[in-house]
Amino acid sequence: MSVRWLEAERRLWRCLQELRGKGVQFRPKVALGARSPSFISVEPKLVVEVDPAAGGQTAESLTHARKWVGRGFDVLRVSEDEVMSDPAPVLKRIQRLVAQP
Repeated sequence: MSVRWLEAERRLWRCLQELRGKGVQFRPKVALGARSPSFISVEPKLVVEVDPAAGGQTAESLTHARKWVGRGFDVLRVSEDEVMSDPAPVLKRIQRLVAQP
């Protein structure tokens, strides 16, 4: 089954490749359960969700995030608009989260 990517996810994916040299590897669109997070890093445990501009945070997306937190993951939710306007601040937030002990 093909997974659709938002343009913002493609843009952020290119930015996340910079972290590979620092020992952090994200995987895109990992099918785990009913919803696939935009990106997931197993070590450190971080899920990054890019919310579509029209969708925003719904009750379903918040429930999904709580499930990840219950599994020991931090969850960062960013809007499609944030990534499209300037992905650099989003990448800095991700870098701060993965740098935490």
